[in-house]
Amino acid sequence: MVSDLFGVSGRAMMAALIAAERDPGVLAGLARGTLRSKTGRLTESLTGRFTDHHAFLLTRMLHRIDAITADIAAVQDRIDAQIAPFGQAARLDEIPGVGATAAQLILAEVGTDMSRFPTPAHLAS
Repeated sequence: MVSDLFGVSGRAMMAALIAAERDPGVLAGLARGTLRSKTGRLTESLTGRFTDHHAFLLTRMLHRIDAITADIAAVQDRIDAQIAPFGQAARLDEIPGVGATAAQLILAEVGTDMSRFPTPAHLAS
């Protein structure tokens, strides 16, 4: 029902649970966008037992997720900075089936000096 648990609606509901809101109707009312049309099902889904201990655990989990998300962003920034000098070579992601990550991996593994490969077959192997 909720496609992105960590989207705006999911985060708002989790923050409310952490802040001791337990009314399923109030929690469902925090839905945004297309999720607002599902408030009845959300209310039903949010009916249950959520204690202060659950709020404590949820807080710890969200801190961990936020820290990992920040780490991923920092590593991606570093990759972007390292790949920037390769300019045209970074256009490998224009090849059908090769996305940005695969293009970066190809550059990291193969480099940009194709003279060390006598033929395309040597590169491919």
